[in-house]
Amino acid sequence: MSQYYLLKALDEAYKRRGFTAPNPAVGAVVVSDNKIIASGTHWGPGHAHAERHALSKLPRHVTRGTTLYVTLEPCCHEGRTPACTDAIIEAGVSRVVYAMRDPNLPNATRGHDVLSAHGIEVVHEPLPEIDAFYEAYCCWLATKRPFVIAKLALSKDDDIAYLDGNPAVLSGPEAAQFTHQQRLYADVILTTATTVLNDDPALNVRLGDKRIAKPVCVLDSKQRLTGNERLFKTAEKVFCLNEGHQDLNHVIASLGEQGYHQVWVEVGATALHALLEQALVQRLILYKTPTKLAAPGLKASIIPTNFNPKTTQSCALGQDIVVQYDFCG
Repeated sequence: MSQYYLLKALDEAYKRRGFTAPNPAVGAVVVSDNKIIASGTHWGPGHAHAERHALSKLPRHVTRGTTLYVTLEPCCHEGRTPACTDAIIEAGVSRVVYAMRDPNLPNATRGHDVLSAHGIEVVHEPLPEIDAFYEAYCCWLATKRPFVIAKLALSKDDDIAYLDGNPAVLSGPEAAQFTHQQRLYADVILTTATTVLNDDPALNVRLGDKRIAKPVCVLDSKQRLTGNERLFKTAEKVFCLNEGHQDLNHVIASLGEQGYHQVWVEVGATALHALLEQALVQRLILYKTPTKLAAPGLKASIIPTNFNPKTTQSCALGQDIVVQYDFCG
C-alpha cells in the first residue's frame, strides 16, 4: 500500500510542477486507517511546504498516530518557511514514508535522522516514477544548470515549415496536447525572435478550458521584437536576451542562475542545431508526422556530427510517431 499512497502524493506534486522553482514541487498525503484524510501541495517559494499544508487541514488530535506519505524527504532547516520536521513532530505523526532522499547533499538524510531521533518510524521507499519526476530538480542541484528539453515536428519529407518561412501545422491533436503538457511542467519556455516573428505563437498552456501563462525567454540578438507580438499578451512575462547562437551556453547557464529547473525549447532548425551541437540539450523530442506540405518545404538540418544520444525510444501518439532522445542518464 505504501506505493499507492506515494503515488497519490505524487499526484499532489504534479499540481504545481512548473510553478515552484527554485523550490521543488512536493506532494504529501496523511493516512489513517488506510484512508487518505488530508493532502497537501507546495504552492511555491514562501508558501507552506506540502507536509505542513496537509497537516494544517486537520486538528492535532486527528493527526496523532497517522502516517504521512511525501514525495521528498521532509526538510529540517528553516528558510522562508519553518522546518517541516518540526510540524511533523508537533502533529504527533507516528510514521513517515518518503520516496526520494533530499538530493541537496548537505541536507540528505538530515530530516530522516531528526524524525527518527524523536521516535517516529521513518521509511525511505524509492519509486521510479518519483525519481523521474525530480530529474530536472536533481540536474539543477548538481550543476546549477537547467534540464533542457527541445521539440521539433517534421513532415513526412522532413520539412519543418514552408520554404517561404510560413509556419505549417504538422502534428496531430494528441501531439499538440503533449506539447501543452510539457509547457505546463516547464519552469520557462525558450524561443527565438525568428520563431516569434514567423509563427506569432502564444506559447501559453492550452489544455481543455485552461489557459495558463508561462514565463518565456526570447533570444533576440538583433532586437527585432517590438512588444506588439501576441506573445507579450499571452505569456506570464517575456524577457528578451540580446544574445545569439554563439552565446547559448551563457543563456542556459543564466536560466539556471535564475532558479529555473526545466526549460522547454520551441525554436527552428538553426537554433536547435546550435543547441545540440553545443551539447546543451538533455532531451530531444521529435514528432514524425505523416503530413506532406502542399508547397515546397524548408528541410530540417538539426543533427550535428556529435549527435550521440544515450537512449532512444519511440511511441505512437495519434497520427504521429514521437521519438525521444536522451543525452544523459
